[in-house]
Amino acid sequence: MTIAWIDLETTGLDSKKNDILEVACVVTTDNLEYVARFERVIYDERARFLAHLNTAEVVDRHHGVERLVIEMHQKNGLWRDSAAAASVTDLIVAETDLCSFLNQHAGAKPQLGGSSVHFDRAFLASQMSDVADLLHHRHVDVSVMNEMARRFWPAVYEGRPYGESAHRAMPDVLHSIATARYYRTALAPACDVRSAFLYGIEHAESGDVAQHANWGDAADKFMVEYCVKSQAAP
Repeated sequence: MTIAWIDLETTGLDSKKNDILEVACVVTTDNLEYVARFERVIYDERARFLAHLNTAEVVDRHHGVERLVIEMHQKNGLWRDSAAAASVTDLIVAETDLCSFLNQHAGAKPQLGGSSVHFDRAFLASQMSDVADLLHHRHVDVSVMNEMARRFWPAVYEGRPYGESAHRAMPDVLHSIATARYYRTALAPACDVRSAFLYGIEHAESGDVAQHANWGDAADKFMVEYCVKSQAAP
């Protein structure tokens, strides 16, 4: 199975009311090896106006877009790029192209990957349903990885790739993949240590070791101590 890492940039948070402005996708193997990439900026008829709007004159929203989003996409250049896409890409064309890309490179039912992927899946279901239908119902969400690490393995969490989102689709996709690769590398040594320790307990003759009523808890304790000493993953 492959992973289709997808990020969408939109005009807001409501998949029923707001619109997709940009889509990017990178397909990787299960082991996070690169396969292929895809990106499209989608034309929005408001983009040419909003790209140059003086937001100091906007109290709350303009043309159905909140001030925060107007300013964000002015700063990252997405309004400008959307206006330039007028003769190239609309939503239907982008969806057709992405379906073709996934069919060619991802195989049957790739899992959706990304950060807070419920957001992207909601917009896909609402506005790119043909793409949504190609995806597996399971997903790989690096936001969950971050939250688990923050709670249980703070030293590993502190070492994660970090940076402010550019709120552009391809950079955000690549950051999600980099985060997943980081946790894969950081956690693997500790998992190997835990497995080895469990094996040692199961085959030990030492009375002291045998006193551990719960081998899993003992392995977890040993693994944490190992990580603290070695700065490896927990």
